[in-house]
Amino acid sequence: MPKKAHVLPRLLPIPKKPVVGIQSLTDLFELLEESQPKNGHLNLYRGHPNKAYELRPSLFRKQEYRKVEKNLLRELIAIQPNEFREDKTVFEQLVRMQHYGLPTRLLDLTYNPLVGLYFACGLSSTPNQREVDGELLILKLRKSKIRYFDSDTVSCVANLSNLTAPQRNKVRKLPNSAALNESEVGKRLLHFIKAEKPYFLPKIELLELKSILAVRPKQTNQRILAQNSCDR
Repeated sequence: MPKKAHVLPRLLPIPKKPVVGIQSLTDLFELLEESQPKNGHLNLYRGHPNKAYELRPSLFRKQEYRKVEKNLLRELIAIQPNEFREDKTVFEQLVRMQHYGLPTRLLDLTYNPLVGLYFACGLSSTPNQREVDGELLILKLRKSKIRYFDSDTVSCVANLSNLTAPQRNKVRKLPNSAALNESEVGKRLLHFIKAEKPYFLPKIELLELKSILAVRPKQTNQRILAQNSCDR
């Protein structure tokens, strides 16, 4: 391996724990054996080539991305409409957008530790291309917390990307779910949700919009299949 891949067990957003250096696959397999999940739990993995990397979706790394989120997806669909013709929901469109490398509110995770290790051993775009250690994260999660692509909650959160930045700011300032559902911005969000789920009741939960979700997407392209991914 060209460099060391640090392994850090954690579940967002708790502080980092001491790292474990990996020099070989034997080290990895020993660590995985020690990190076996308890009953009803599973491990998810994320690798990145720089241990200093901030664990957050690409959309939230730059303020200008958040300002234009509403238009990013539309621009891509306008350029590559055939790529999105099978996608039925905004979440599915965001997954495809993620794998085009555009900034989204998704963060890729995988069920396969070897896939995570592969990304941890990649080249980092540091100044002067100096070599730095990568990092493999182990995220422990209850199986019951995994949502699927057709979840109503997933639909609600994904459709936030259809709101403008000022509209999303209004959502953040609302005190409770009742205020959200009575507000103009809440009705606007409901409009987008019902476009993909006509049966959806006009009862959006404000706390769910602020939650972090682990979601299993459809395996709709070879890259998702290869990575055995779970978007967060």
